[in-house]
Amino acid sequence: SLGLVGSEMCIRDRFREHNEQSRKLIGKDFISKTVQRYETTTRYLEEFIKKEYQLSDIALNNLEANFISKFDAFLKIEKGCAQNSAITRLKNLKKIIRIALENDWIKKDPFAYYRFKLKETYPEFLTMDEIKIILAKEFTIKRVEQVRDVFIFCSYTGLAFSDVKDLSPEHLLKDNKGELWIKIFLSFHSSVFSSKNLHRLNTSLEKSMIQIKFRKTMFLGLAGYSFQLSK
Repeated sequence: SLGLVGSEMCIRDRFREHNEQSRKLIGKDFISKTVQRYETTTRYLEEFIKKEYQLSDIALNNLEANFISKFDAFLKIEKGCAQNSAITRLKNLKKIIRIALENDWIKKDPFAYYRFKLKETYPEFLTMDEIKIILAKEFTIKRVEQVRDVFIFCSYTGLAFSDVKDLSPEHLLKDNKGELWIKIFLSFHSSVFSSKNLHRLNTSLEKSMIQIKFRKTMFLGLAGYSFQLSK
């Protein structure tokens, strides 16, 4: 049986404990987006355990290799995760298993013979002409116009929306030449940049300084703040 056995360590509780600790370390060892991802994975795992085993939690020592493959299938079928998204969730789970192994809570690794198979993706990029068309488009609905402005902002800076939504005035600064910069921590950066773009990216570990040069003045209302960014 996969059920709870006495006071054995259980997967859901260890996941929650990890998430609570990680949330306390946001801004130090973790960023908010990463913690949110772990929390979502925990919720999916709880739903899976309840649906598949009619239990609220499962003892770590009772996890078998087929638990992983069943959870993988649950993510794809019930939660609509694509291959790479499902792998991200499984890697979250694997971290908890690794912690359990390091602490001698379990003796056997259910991931021992499980292999992740990432699907290669081929993202398409907007041309500058396409960006200009979007930039010139007029909208009668203010909310839609703001969505466009934020999209253009992301396009010029290379920032993901998850990074942009956390911007605040303290992230804005000027260098000794009077040029405007945004200074933030980025979780990752996968965009392609070239000298022809209207920005420059300098990366040192997870710290990024992104210089913004717009061809027009933009007013962005983000997280309750208004920014005027101009060339």
